[in-house]
Amino acid sequence: IVRRRFKDLEMPGGLIDRALDWLKGKAHYNAQEHRWRFKEGGTLQFGYADNEGDERRYDGSEFQYIGADECCGFTEKQLVFFFERLRRKVTIPVPLRMRLGGTPGGPSHEYVKAKYVDPGTPGVGFVPANVWDNPHIDATQYIESLEQNQQISSCCRHPENHDIEALKSHPDERVPDIYIFHCTCGKKHRRFCVGGGDIRPYWEAA
Repeated sequence: IVRRRFKDLEMPGGLIDRALDWLKGKAHYNAQEHRWRFKEGGTLQFGYADNEGDERRYDGSEFQYIGADECCGFTEKQLVFFFERLRRKVTIPVPLRMRLGGTPGGPSHEYVKAKYVDPGTPGVGFVPANVWDNPHIDATQYIESLEQNQQISSCCRHPENHDIEALKSHPDERVPDIYIFHCTCGKKHRRFCVGGGDIRPYWEAA
């Protein structure tokens, strides 16, 4: 499992923190190697690639499953490299899998969007998700937190300055519609609108 920066893996509530909760008593963790080892012989390795080229530290490695968390934070070149690490011996009865998870924005945003979302790649699945899909999070409070992100220029607050790129709606009125705005200042923003078209100032700089 990889993140662009190792410090992101170590953050409170990050993947290493979560793994300690989930796997304690089920596997042995080597903190120096950032690796879990299961009694059956399998391993779970945490990795990172701060700068383009750092991914080459995994040259020669083979993995049957690679998960890239916040995948758009990697560059296209790095993501392609990770795919090249997927391989197995003929005696290993485990399917090869690559899973990318993340949110819009970042160095490989356009690459990931084109390959997996729009238009996508035949035979490759894309599973959209919203805040209400996570049963462990206080979704209402999280949406209210988004409202606090008001660090955008004044021109971006006026609808007449925007060209709407896309609208994603959901039949459940609790799920925010997401408008993608192109502002005349050259910036792009996402605006979250909740409750049957009620335009509320949920902004997140894209």
